[in-house]
Amino acid sequence: KETVYAYGETARGSGIEPNDSTLFQIGSITKVFTGILLANSIHHQMVDSLSVLSKFLPDSIPKLAFKGKEIRLLDLAMHTSALPREPSNLGSTITDERNPFANYQEGDLMSYLKDAKLTYAVGEKYNYSNTGMGLLGYVLAKQRNTTYEELLTTEICDKLEMNDTRTVLSENQKKRMVKSYYQGKETPDFTFNEPFVGAGGIYSSVRDMFKFIEANLHPERTTIEKDLVLAQQSREVNKYLSMGLAWDISTVSSHDETTTVIGHSGNTMGASS
Repeated sequence: KETVYAYGETARGSGIEPNDSTLFQIGSITKVFTGILLANSIHHQMVDSLSVLSKFLPDSIPKLAFKGKEIRLLDLAMHTSALPREPSNLGSTITDERNPFANYQEGDLMSYLKDAKLTYAVGEKYNYSNTGMGLLGYVLAKQRNTTYEELLTTEICDKLEMNDTRTVLSENQKKRMVKSYYQGKETPDFTFNEPFVGAGGIYSSVRDMFKFIEANLHPERTTIEKDLVLAQQSREVNKYLSMGLAWDISTVSSHDETTTVIGHSGNTMGASS
């Protein structure tokens, strides 16, 4: 049974309660969708999870490696790429601290990658990276000659009938967006261009998130079962941590039972999910 409980207003003073079709930023839950898109690209034989990143970047970009070991697509999806949380040149593009990714374009990403230096081994250490996950989404879309929005819509959202899960909103959807507030003041939504949209750029509704949860609980009931199952497949990072393709995987013990928990959360300046 699905039940939605609403509280507050979609905008201060509006008197309009949020409901199951109200749209929110879901922040880093976007990364899970990017992981599923990697699984989808693997099943379409467009990429291999163990393919090195350099295969999908311009020849002008040096190979990203530490002691000869290159970053693989799998490392991007598991936060083991040795790339930093944000690229070192992000700060030079920021004009509004409330919306830090708004001006970061493809040229900025290429400029960063040309000079990037890894300081520790690839594939061995977990380091949460918006840079890496954004780069994964960028590469997957480029490989298929499309945008992240189109890839997301075609390969996941249309197939799960998630019609309000998008990175680009229609006018109707914009009218159903909540206003975001930070420290009591209205704040703009985070804006993402192609280099970062796969790390945090999705909007969705509670109604669509119900569909997404149901699909991941019962992949066999969907047309993208293989993608969902592969994305949830547990891979050990170290003896304390396991990851799917962007999914966080942990175990919870209670009495004599051990339960596997698969999940992710998301935050922007004015939204939590």
